[in-house]
Amino acid sequence: WLGLGAGTLWAPGGLEPSAVLAATIRYQLLEPLSLAVAVSFPLTPSDVTAAEGSATVRPWWAWLEARWTFLGDRGTFVPDVGVGLGAVAVTMRGSAREPFVGTDDVVAAFAWHALAGLEVRPVREFSVRLDAWCGTTAPGIGVRFGDRRVATWGLPLIGGTLALAVGW
Repeated sequence: WLGLGAGTLWAPGGLEPSAVLAATIRYQLLEPLSLAVAVSFPLTPSDVTAAEGSATVRPWWAWLEARWTFLGDRGTFVPDVGVGLGAVAVTMRGSAREPFVGTDDVVAAFAWHALAGLEVRPVREFSVRLDAWCGTTAPGIGVRFGDRRVATWGLPLIGGTLALAVGW
């Protein structure tokens, strides 16, 4: 299966949610088990503002995922659950008010998530997927203005996507 979708990625901790574009290649390994490689790209940034200035945060994420279709992989409605493990790179761009200085940074971390999904297959080779997931990064990523932490990213991660997929 090859999937492409849009969704939201939220890391409550002082930052706004980001809209993301996600792409997935999934292979049905056994009847109930599939493995996937996925990436997501930020469409909108997460922002935070404080007295010292503001920061724009953009998460880039790549992961491997295992899904289990507990009711089987046949039929029009196919629910599944799974886990994923990967890496996230968060780019940050800060602008500061005097006497502070703005800076750019890229922070990397491991990320894991658990998910629940529903695939609707109106025809055998085409599906619409709805996924919801929750996870965390290790370590958590902090946004600092001067010596003060104003936001965290990745503790936890909450998100969802709506995707179209084709299979062969």
